[in-house]
Amino acid sequence: MKLMKALIIAGVVLALAPCVCLGEFYRFKDASGAWVYTDNLMEVPQDQRPTKYEGVNDGLSEKEKAAQKLEKETKAAVRQQKRQGFSKSVPSNTDKAFANLKAEENALEKISNDLRAEQGALLKMKEKAKTPEEQDNINIKMVELNKKVMTYEKQRQAYLKKVDTYNRMLQKKMGD
Repeated sequence: MKLMKALIIAGVVLALAPCVCLGEFYRFKDASGAWVYTDNLMEVPQDQRPTKYEGVNDGLSEKEKAAQKLEKETKAAVRQQKRQGFSKSVPSNTDKAFANLKAEENALEKISNDLRAEQGALLKMKEKAKTPEEQDNINIKMVELNKKVMTYEKQRQAYLKKVDTYNRMLQKKMGD
């Protein structure tokens, strides 16, 4: 009795479970000119085999595909116009904030490049150092460089917070 219930439940579950059938089907004309359908690519004559995979057929006509493409292009154009219009509609204080952030970014980039150059010079000096006094002098300069790098990192973190605040402000203005 329990076995019978289990079999009935299993049968119902299997009957209601979605049947997913995946596979590729090919069609070709045989020697008599009739269309032949198969799921075995090896049965398709070499000269009639697909040259590239075209993916799943979406069932749309060429007219429907053209309409879809036009709709996508229209939406993209509207988004582009909104972006362009947004830059014109944002108040000048936002432009000033952006200019300040850009100037700060350029200053940080210059500091970063200077620190890298200083590090490279110290590494070259370290390779050429022969006496313990020269190595000690370079080590002192490396400690100073590390302090500069830590200061730079603090400045960079403060800059990133400003950028985050600016971006939130823009998002809020776009939502208005």
